[in-house]
Amino acid sequence: MRLIGEGGNSPQPTLPGIRQLEILNMTQERHPSITDDRIIAAAELSMFGNDYPGFCLDCGADADGCEPDAEGYRCEECGAYAVYGAELLMFELT
Repeated sequence: MRLIGEGGNSPQPTLPGIRQLEILNMTQERHPSITDDRIIAAAELSMFGNDYPGFCLDCGADADGCEPDAEGYRCEECGAYAVYGAELLMFELT
């Protein structure tokens, strides 16, 4: 995966988020265990409760305490910068 700012005058590369990936036409595939039903259930918890779930698109792990609009956070399970908030992933379903 190419990093935004890589090779340019940017002081350090930034990790791409969903919006940046779409602009680059490099949309990251989600892990097969992250089903539509799983995303919807997690987003409902976020909207109607005090939970803030997210998912790692690389390994499929749950990420707790994740902002709804989180993009490219570091996964505590696998270390990849592929954690996204459940509410943000809801937009992918539409």
